Amino acid sequence: MGHYDSKTWKNCYGIATFSGGDIYIGEFKDLGLAYGRYLWKSGATYVGENRNGKRHGKGVFTLRDGRKAVGEFKNGKLDGYGRRHNVDGSIHSEGIFKNGKFIKTDSNSSKIIDNYSAVLSNHLYEGFEEDPIINSARRATSGDMDAFQYTLRRCSGLLLAAGTALHKLMKDEKAQESVDLGEDLIGELAKAQIQFEGKELTQDIFNSFYKKNLPSVSRFNKLYRDRFQRNFTVSNTLIEKDPLMHEETTVCVGIHYQLLGEES
Repeated sequence: MGHYDSKTWKNCYGIATFSGGDIYIGEFKDLGLAYGRYLWKSGATYVGENRNGKRHGKGVFTLRDGRKAVGEFKNGKLDGYGRRHNVDGSIHSEGIFKNGKFIKTDSNSSKIIDNYSAVLSNHLYEGFEEDPIINSARRATSGDMDAFQYTLRRCSGLLLAAGTALHKLMKDEKAQESVDLGEDLIGELAKAQIQFEGKELTQDIFNSFYKKNLPSVSRFNKLYRDRFQRNFTVSNTLIEKDPLMHEETTVCVGIHYQLLGEES
């Protein structure tokens, strides 16, 4: 986990952050990003194959408003079998594409693209297993400020996502408690950053630092919301049948307890 360096990130798996605020979770090979999930600061996401920093191969590209492109990509554009979805999920066009433009329908396209979607969905949630939050939490306890910030942002995203899932999926009246824990951690992160930079803790400065962390927290929030939704769809539970998510949640609640105590 760290800032992406094309010279050293080769033939490995990890979570990379970029100067513009984007996040990539997945494989790195000699030509850079390989197979993984890319989250833009704008809210767009891509899951699939990459080459030379562009979408290249099978993938799913989703805009923030819900519009989606699924299929074969070449140099960042649909090229081959592909399907475009409207905001409401309906199909806009399906068939053969060339350089991003729809060319013609094809009787085999639906079956082929559905198969792509099924294969890709099995990889949507990779990344958590390869880099569980306990790893960065351990580095944070050793005084690694970058790991500390990453851990609190990720835990904030998880706890906020848990609150949303508890409220919307489980109809749990205590859902707000999880949201409060997530917001607490963003606040603690902001205070630590202010102290680290040697600034005076005023309300305006606190608000400024708090807001700067929200984009990163939001991206982790989306990753965990997707995982909670998947678990609920499969088993009607959130973490009980997902050992990794159970551990992630336990670690983050524990971090909150260490920083703020049981009552905050």
